[in-house]
Amino acid sequence: MNELNIEEQINTDEKERAKKQTKKCSEVPPVNAVSSSLGDSLKVMELREKVLSWSGQVYHVGDCTIQNMRCSFWSDGKARFNADVMSSDSGDVWVFYGGMSIHDNHGVELWRSGKLIGPGMSRNQWTLWNQVFFFPAAWFDSIDSAICHQMHC
Repeated sequence: MNELNIEEQINTDEKERAKKQTKKCSEVPPVNAVSSSLGDSLKVMELREKVLSWSGQVYHVGDCTIQNMRCSFWSDGKARFNADVMSSDSGDVWVFYGGMSIHDNHGVELWRSGKLIGPGMSRNQWTLWNQVFFFPAAWFDSIDSAICHQMHC
């Protein structure tokens, strides 16, 4: 019987030690997990550009004219729209109320900007419209064409 009590005491002591070693989750600090480094395997991609133009197209709305329209798209998601604009009246502004959309080679619209607003124009003077905007860079490789929507002055 004495041996049984000793064995019970040993089991009880082991359980007590295990309890002391095991802490509650709230008592243990969080840990960080760090990935392995890409090192030299990471290649720096050169910035690529696509330029779409409305070559030779001249648009007239009311007193206003817009021509030499082109838009550059870069693989980082930056875009720049340029055009020459003029009005026979002062204070006019070209607006693309429906923004500019980009399309793939099947004509599917991939993305559309918000409203684009050109610069104020002086009477009978050509003005450069130079506007930067951003698009989802993931669509860059699929860009084939663009449409300027609801152009008005």
